[in-house]
Amino acid sequence: MKKQIYIIDDNPDYHFLMYTLLRKRVPAHSLSMFENGQSAYRHLNSLLIRKDYDQFPEMMIIDLKMEGMAGQQLLRLLKHPESEFYPFFAERPIIIMSAETSEAKIRKCYQEGADAYVIKPFTLQETQDVLDRICRFWLDKDNVQTY
Repeated sequence: MKKQIYIIDDNPDYHFLMYTLLRKRVPAHSLSMFENGQSAYRHLNSLLIRKDYDQFPEMMIIDLKMEGMAGQQLLRLLKHPESEFYPFFAERPIIIMSAETSEAKIRKCYQEGADAYVIKPFTLQETQDVLDRICRFWLDKDNVQTY
């Protein structure tokens, strides 16, 4: 069974870009896209209820600002020590990738349990470079393809 990576962002174009870039870098992983924190949380909750723990993602990349449940709220629900998800996500990386550059917001994300905070890149090359670094740092190097 392939390991999972979740991308949670409300921009369908960003989904396409991330899927296109990541499928080349991590071919041993399955990529799942969610339009907001609420849809990802519902999916994770159904996995928890079914005790299908091996389907939890190995890594999540979450946008901060989304309609419905924002990234910071989802982060809090997964990484808070009293959360039912905490045993599964305490050691799994959750990366916030956002255009938000406020130091206070970034600090708050780290306080809520983010493992990394990355400012969304603006060019295709910058996005490729950022994803290369994320994958090399957080995922098994044997499973990562680079250009």
